Amino acid sequence: MREAKPLLGKPEPEAIDQHATVATSYLGLMSTMAGACILALPSTMSATHVVPNVLLLAAVTALSLLACGCLVVACNATGVYSYELLSKRLCGPVVVWVIRAMTMGLLFGAVVMYIVISMDMLEPFVPLSRFELGALFTIVCLPLCLPDTIHALRYTNFFVVLCVLYIVVVLTWHAAGMDWPAPPRTAVSYAAVAYAVPIQALSFCCHLNVPRAYGELVERRQIVAVTTLIMGSGAALYLVASVAGYVCFQGAPPADILTGFAADDSSINGVRIALGLCMMCKTPVTFQPIREVIELVCLGPASPAQQRHRLPFRALATSIFLLAAFVLAVTAEDVGAVMSWIGGTTGILLAFTVPGYFVWQVTHADYSEMSPKEKTHYRALAVVMMVTGVVLTAVSIFK
Repeated sequence: MREAKPLLGKPEPEAIDQHATVATSYLGLMSTMAGACILALPSTMSATHVVPNVLLLAAVTALSLLACGCLVVACNATGVYSYELLSKRLCGPVVVWVIRAMTMGLLFGAVVMYIVISMDMLEPFVPLSRFELGALFTIVCLPLCLPDTIHALRYTNFFVVLCVLYIVVVLTWHAAGMDWPAPPRTAVSYAAVAYAVPIQALSFCCHLNVPRAYGELVERRQIVAVTTLIMGSGAALYLVASVAGYVCFQGAPPADILTGFAADDSSINGVRIALGLCMMCKTPVTFQPIREVIELVCLGPASPAQQRHRLPFRALATSIFLLAAFVLAVTAEDVGAVMSWIGGTTGILLAFTVPGYFVWQVTHADYSEMSPKEKTHYRALAVVMMVTGVVLTAVSIFK
């Protein structure tokens, strides 16, 4: 028996506030996607050389855009707009809990890393200890994590995008006027590709928020423009950052390019401060998928009006979550390596394999309105995405 739930008719659509525009949806998804990963991209260009790196970046961009398309297909078929509700409509109980576990693990790890990065970046510039910085991060983020929608976070999302643009501009300014590095003398190895691809793939991971952003759009047909803008502009920013960092360090940038600049460089210190604040403003939009899982599991589905009465529970659950992330961030050693491994596995599976699996389930659902030709097309797409996610995850593990 297949895992899709045998529904007799097309399920009722989810009730959701629709007041987002292309601009606010773009800001929400870009703030989810872009961040500290941009500092590691120059090292991927050094590892794989310029032309292969650009080709890999183009391929990852295309695959990420296809994954967004898969999620839109699944949302249209089911009438729901979150990973949690999509999995409940399309998957059996075991798969639902696997997806929940991956989502919670990935996003909890992401928030822990945001706190760690923020402490690392801001500690040299403020008269506070790491513990005090982490506590301040947690206190500031608590009210920001309570709004219902991505649209409500448009101002913090805008600040994140400004910080990312500032980082790219500073890198470009440092690279301007420098000579192009000498051509590499070594061939591209499997180890180099295995190092580069997971970093590039994770740099495009905003897929957990795509269904919600789609559902919030006033004109839902605009989702094609939103996702195309996200992936296109993201690829452009990543390419510029990769080339700039590659040139700055004459073809041999460190894994984190900030470690390669002088400690008294004022513009780079500005990047450190911007990145630390960026992590704080990224936390609310990253937390939203976790909150959806917690509320749906504990309280069940609710209309927008009913959700407003859940504020006490939401505040308590959010406080516990942020406190746990704070404690782990300030006490655990080598947390970065563990969380990077989690991101390189569950992040890629959630971004590529799960959207493909959703489409596969849609094509087998009793209520599917697709023609036989469309089903064949979407099943092929689903297989490509599922295999891609598994292969990239294997590459990430077996470097």
